[in-house]
This record gives sequence, C-alpha cells and structure tokens, in this order.
Amino acid sequence: QAKSMHAHLRLGASRRRCGTTRAQQDGDVAPMEGPTRKKTPASGGRGGSRPRRARVFTKSDGIQHLGSSQRAKKRPFPAPPTGGPPLRVLPIGGLGEIGMNCMLVGFYDRYVLVDAGLMFPDHEELGVQKVLPDTSFLAQWRDKIEAVIITHGHEDHIGALPWVVPALDPNTPIYASTFTMQLIQKRMKEFNLWNHNRFCK
Repeated sequence: QAKSMHAHLRLGASRRRCGTTRAQQDGDVAPMEGPTRKKTPASGGRGGSRPRRARVFTKSDGIQHLGSSQRAKKRPFPAPPTGGPPLRVLPIGGLGEIGMNCMLVGFYDRYVLVDAGLMFPDHEELGVQKVLPDTSFLAQWRDKIEAVIITHGHEDHIGALPWVVPALDPNTPIYASTFTMQLIQKRMKEFNLWNHNRFCK
C-alpha cells in the first residue's frame, strides 16, 4: 500500500508539473493557466530596448590609403581634334573586362564620370588586393569633370570611390539613388571621406 501510494504521489506531482490535474486530463475541467511572468526589457543585446549602433571600421584618415594612386607623368588629354564630334566617350576602366567600371561621357570638353568601380584580382595577381581605375588621369584633368553619376551599388561600380573622389575637385558633386547612396555613405565613412553636402540623392 505504501508503494502504491508513493507511485500515486509521483504521478500527481508529474501532472502538477505539466499544469493539469486528473480531472483536467479526463476533460471534466478546463486547464488552468499558470502565472504569467512579466517580461522586462533587456538592457542591451539582441531584442533589447537599447538601439544598436552601426559599427564603422575605419580604414584611413582620408589620405593615407591613397598611396601613389595620384602620382603619374602628365599626359595629353585623349580627345578628338577641335571641330570633332560633340559627344565623347572615354573609358577609364571596365571596357572588355568584368569590373572596374569607370567612364567619362562628355559634350565637347565638359565631362560626367559614370561609376567608379574596382576589380578583384585573379589568381595571377598574387599580393594584389584591388585593381583600380587610373585615378592619376582623373586628378590631372579634374577641371573637365562636372559631376559623378553612380548607376548602382555593386563593388565594381562604387568600390573605387575612396580613391576617385580625392582625385576630383572638392566641389564636384556625386549623384546616386537613395539605396545606392546608403551603401556609398558606409564605404566613404570607412575612409573618412563622407560629406553629406557633396553626395546627392
């Protein structure tokens, strides 16, 4: 009798742990809801009430990443002779290759720079991290460039901006769509080159 009583007590305890009684398990009584615990907002971390700040990993002070990218011998501007066609297209990179999209499109001697992308090296270029357009050419002829237009936010269209923007005149505006500009903003902050007055949506 003591053994059967002990088994009955263990069964009752297991039913209480499950939140039901024997009558409730038989369907005679509706199950009782247990006490509700008030959730307190976490002080931080995932799901906390404190908003998480986006981290920006700084890679440069705005100058030190440039290296020798703007140093080169002066070269004549490869434009048609005087009296040639008014519309001119001059690829700086990305022609006949995947990546490094960068092109000057002009009307006579006034140009717009379309995209400023980089190209990732292949297996033959060991030790090379990025392949950039010729920014020294852009620096030499910055007075001919009226604006920069970015078509979309892929790396082969915006990846070279930290090297291209310093090569241009400080007043040259950069235009892009809202989403693309968000990607550009994050990239330029990494190199301490973000200026909200210069980058236009």
